[in-house]
Amino acid sequence: MYAAAPFAYFRHMRDCDVLLDAENGVPFFTPLFSRRPKALLMFHVHRDVLLRELPPPISWFTWALEVWCMPLAYRRVPFVAISESTRDDITKHRYTRLPVTLVHSGVDHTLLYPGTKSPEPSVVYLGRVVRYKRIRELLRIFAKVRESVPAAKLYIAGTGGDAEPCRALARDLGLADGAVFTGFVDENEKRRLLSSAWVFAQPSRVEGWGISVIEAAACRTAAVAMRVPGLRDAIIDGQTGRLVQNWDEFGSALTYILTDEAYRGRLSEHALDYSQSFSWEKSAEQLLTRLKEIHAGRLGS
Repeated sequence: MYAAAPFAYFRHMRDCDVLLDAENGVPFFTPLFSRRPKALLMFHVHRDVLLRELPPPISWFTWALEVWCMPLAYRRVPFVAISESTRDDITKHRYTRLPVTLVHSGVDHTLLYPGTKSPEPSVVYLGRVVRYKRIRELLRIFAKVRESVPAAKLYIAGTGGDAEPCRALARDLGLADGAVFTGFVDENEKRRLLSSAWVFAQPSRVEGWGISVIEAAACRTAAVAMRVPGLRDAIIDGQTGRLVQNWDEFGSALTYILTDEAYRGRLSEHALDYSQSFSWEKSAEQLLTRLKEIHAGRLGS
């Protein structure tokens, strides 16, 4: 895809007003083949994640592209970040000399909305099942949660390279009837899972924004997450969910929310209210405004 991008640009996009590049681990390096006004949309700074998730030498190559090559190619390109943490990391690592615009990712509230909660205590994770999402750690914590809440179930929705090891670990932990791996889910099933959950769990090591947390909130489901980049921007601790420092706190927070109905209700209602601040319409308007400024030459706006 990246190798084909320059050819696609010259065939279909040479007369564009503004070129929107996207960095999701590796950018398209559009400054190398286009002189059009452009912006780089960056989801999060990967750096060490690349080294953890990809095998060498691919990990070394992609790490070098982001850490060494990207700042050289994009130093005069305005950036758009989807969270405060990503914006701060872009500035910290000096990927550009220009201001970084913040545009939060949104939620489609016509597709995600509250529904009926499940009769049994339920925890849901939805996202990729890869190592840095730390599903294995979540399973170990959930096994301890079940000591206090024996009827609780953990639903893990998504696919990825760590799915089979996680299934094996669940069996080893005695969670054969307590951990449900749904695999890929469509939008209807996603809404049903998120709206029926008593609490959403996001144990990831780092996120760009934590869009799944906001999607769960739109379904009136509060989240427990690690206090890490991206997730600390998507949750107001103690109001729309819980941010924790370690795994013991993670387990305690899950247990408390599952067993205290009044507290769970307050968190969930505040999460729902908070989610209304984020919509794709608002995100699109903010991004379009910035692209118009770039087209007009106001790069430092």
